[in-house]
Amino acid sequence: MRSLKIKLAALIIVTGVFSCFSIQAKTVFFGIGESFTLETADFATAPSFSNKSKAVAEFIDPVSGKNKTASLKVEAFTATSITLNWDKAVKLYEHKSLKGKLVSSELASGAVDDLEISSLTVDGIACMATLYLSNPYVRNLTLQADGSYAVDGILFGDKKPKVQIEYTCTKKGETNVPGYKSCRVNDFAFVAGTNGASTQTFTFTVPELKEGEISTGYFIFTNKIGIEARKADLTTDQLTATFDAAVQDASVREYGEISKNLKALTPDNNDPELVWDADHKRVKVIVWTGDYWKNVKPGDVITNFSPASDSSLGYFMYVAPYGEVVNYMQHDKFALDKEMNNRLKLAEKLGLQVADGTTDRKMRFLIMWAPPASLFRPAPDAEVDDFEAQLARSYGQVETANTWITKHYDWKIANSYSPLSSAYPFTGFGYTYDWSNTGSEIGFSEFVILPEHEIEVIDNVLTVDFFNSIDD
Repeated sequence: MRSLKIKLAALIIVTGVFSCFSIQAKTVFFGIGESFTLETADFATAPSFSNKSKAVAEFIDPVSGKNKTASLKVEAFTATSITLNWDKAVKLYEHKSLKGKLVSSELASGAVDDLEISSLTVDGIACMATLYLSNPYVRNLTLQADGSYAVDGILFGDKKPKVQIEYTCTKKGETNVPGYKSCRVNDFAFVAGTNGASTQTFTFTVPELKEGEISTGYFIFTNKIGIEARKADLTTDQLTATFDAAVQDASVREYGEISKNLKALTPDNNDPELVWDADHKRVKVIVWTGDYWKNVKPGDVITNFSPASDSSLGYFMYVAPYGEVVNYMQHDKFALDKEMNNRLKLAEKLGLQVADGTTDRKMRFLIMWAPPASLFRPAPDAEVDDFEAQLARSYGQVETANTWITKHYDWKIANSYSPLSSAYPFTGFGYTYDWSNTGSEIGFSEFVILPEHEIEVIDNVLTVDFFNSIDD
């Protein structure tokens, strides 16, 4: 739903001449009534900040499509920084477009996006940071002993939000007609912060539904600008049941589950979620792993990520495209969230076990350069240079003489689905199984490192540090 939050290049107009600078700009999220801080380095040239500085933003209204402007209040300043506050109400969506629809489904399909500010100037000097006026975001939604729900959120703003329970009913012979009832919001507290770090906590009570009104499990949260749909957090038992159902589903492979949107590892593929080295010979990949690899250092060249042994077929290393994983994490504002909630969301998307998302056993991220020839898809159709993996065996540019591909795939099919205590929802279609129940079961494209291939380590980062740095 939300687009990639990194602006890789900026185009500046200086006295009528176009100048291009290949820089990575800061990315900032903020909600209505919230503040964000900019440094002199975030501008084309260094401004002289003061309490009389004029900050003007330009944006395209998401509803009308018209160009509009907003003046921002200066809250604080130093010689090298300025803190601005956005208090203009800008609707990020058209209320009427959601009328008569399941809002949770519409949001899952991308009906409402954050608003990227087209430009911001302070005293006429262009800001190079990428700025987003954001939808509210629920970090935790917990059922309490008295039947009310407790919410911990960000980007809601400084005003009490509205909460509705979503349900379906039968009306005039039509089934699954969506409906909404307002919940009573209590104990709203706003703790100010900058650059998306403001927090909001509140509780709400749910009205009784009438006979025939069936809850979808979703609550709809709105503030003056945006909207969020969220189910209550699941207990460990509920997570386990969801995961076990995913394992059972994945154990039966059907043609309808083939994805035609896998990442094709070819040097001419300009997919922004594929990050290549300067020569376009190696692709940047990432794995979330335990502490076994804690001594691996940037610059190390490893040849035993996947052991060349029939007795070690279960220890092959699985990786995903770095850009695809980071895009997802930025999309879900990982850097602004709590670590454990981050862990669970990523574990679900990667098709990992419940414990990987609810404990700290996944200790670190390894980021690496991998030549496409060193990788294969964990599928009968193992080639990596196209966009899908079929059920029929095909190796393409993958080393056809290498029997590890067949051996490993056959081992995975035989060992992935039972016993449930050690099972995984292995798809066999070249993508991870997303068991979050938020829409599609298709997670990330996944690849396996072939034994005895040279893989260069780019970085080895602790989980919490990677989460905290994802938006830098």
